[in-house]
Amino acid sequence: MRTLRNRYHLVRHGHSLANEQGLIISRLTAECIASELEAALGTAVPVQPASGLRERDFGELEGRSHEEYAAVWAGDAVSAANRAGGTGESVTNVADRAEAVILQLERDHEDRDIILVGHGDSISILSARLLGPSLEQHRRYGLANCGVLRIPPA
Repeated sequence: MRTLRNRYHLVRHGHSLANEQGLIISRLTAECIASELEAALGTAVPVQPASGLRERDFGELEGRSHEEYAAVWAGDAVSAANRAGGTGESVTNVADRAEAVILQLERDHEDRDIILVGHGDSISILSARLLGPSLEQHRRYGLANCGVLRIPPA
């Protein structure tokens, strides 16, 4: 694991309508977490969208059953070049764009607690890039809805 100047709290979004319907959908936001923090802290909490943390493009699987994830993840375990749904993003593609968010935050901040809210695959893939051992094993960092992973670990 690389040495980081900040502490990151990677949060998988809450249970969504798409989760409830068992569909692969790639769009949600972090405003509800900011609202809760503002109420608890009594101060504004800035929310800055980071396109590098958007959900993985699942290509032809978009809008289909979440049961399709198993085949994608089996392919990921073989190769980080596996393209989700045949036409979507590879694990390497997602890792590169998500890591760029971390690199920018590392340049801009020091000794901060930073909360990053994302989707399941974007969070697990970023975690594998930062913690290892390999991108093919990103599912070891799969989080349940509302799950939190701290990097570096406490």
